[in-house]
Amino acid sequence: MGPMPHAPTRALAALAFVFVLASAARPAAAQAPTLTSVRAMLSGYESVPTLAEWRRQGAGTLDLLKRLFEASDTQPYVRLRAVAAMAAFPTDAARSFLVRVARSSTSDLIAREALLTLGRAFGDGVRAELAPFLSHRIPLLREAAARALGRIGNPDCRALLEARLETEGHPAVREAVTRALAAG
Repeated sequence: MGPMPHAPTRALAALAFVFVLASAARPAAAQAPTLTSVRAMLSGYESVPTLAEWRRQGAGTLDLLKRLFEASDTQPYVRLRAVAAMAAFPTDAARSFLVRVARSSTSDLIAREALLTLGRAFGDGVRAELAPFLSHRIPLLREAAARALGRIGNPDCRALLEARLETEGHPAVREAVTRALAAG
């Protein structure tokens, strides 16, 4: 019996098929996020990206979040979400930015989110930055500091919260401190 005339063609076709399958199984290279794509992620009505989804965007996303936060045409709710998304990037740059926002924001809600994000992203590493907010003149920021410190939950944070409970007069802040102590 002689050689089959189409055997090399079939072998090449089979090899090409295997190559196509292998290429399809490989994940596509992620495109670097753009200001437009990050703004779109922050602008959703029904869903907000998780921290894991933000991390998948890559480290360069932090600079885009900061740029969007600082842009004068960014909607307040997008700025608020940009602050929250920074928890996905626990770097010195994010920490410095969040501390600056907490201390200098003209929006109490954004400053509050910066405090909560600091606690989520950095834990005990930001206890010193959070502690002064327990005596801030704005109750909303005292409440946020209490929640962030309560989430950390170590003995030093607990001592700060217990001391604040002794002097706190605002009912919502007292409740936040009490819950933070109960959780830790």
